[in-house]
Amino acid sequence: GTEDAGCSHRTGAVPPVRGLAPADSTRGYFLPDIDFDSYNTDRVTVSRGPNGMLFGLGSPGGIVDNSLKQAKLIDSTEIAFSVDSLASTRSVLDLNRVVVPRKVALRIIGLKKEDKYQQEESFKREQRLYGTHLHRPFAHTASRINGEIGPHNTTEPPHSRPARTPSDRGADGKRHESD
Repeated sequence: GTEDAGCSHRTGAVPPVRGLAPADSTRGYFLPDIDFDSYNTDRVTVSRGPNGMLFGLGSPGGIVDNSLKQAKLIDSTEIAFSVDSLASTRSVLDLNRVVVPRKVALRIIGLKKEDKYQQEESFKREQRLYGTHLHRPFAHTASRINGEIGPHNTTEPPHSRPARTPSDRGADGKRHESD
């Protein structure tokens, strides 16, 4: 994945939390159909081991829950852009707007990203749009709706190491150095 100031933006597979098994990656404690990316993340909660199973899902390794950003009753704008040494780019636009004062807010977050690799033919292009809506009809009542869409196109490099060939070994089955 890409890194910005030591913070990884994307996690493909979640690493083992307690050395047992990979933790399940969730969004609001539901298993998602979309990969994690930090552009719309408010916070990450790690529930290790059996505590992760209390919610009716999870592996012995636990749960890594991604809480998404929500619309707020205050106007805000955030723009972020980064480039790495391979010319990979990442752009994020985060707009939060109050539609009806103290009642309704809308937040739209867009991501445009292109990862490049040392292998010239390999790339990963992704565009995402996340939206969330807040309706607060009464002082202690809130209704929230959110959704995310986005196409991606990828030809990532292989993640496996080269396999040894039978020519690495002699007739006796031992490895021999090439001349």
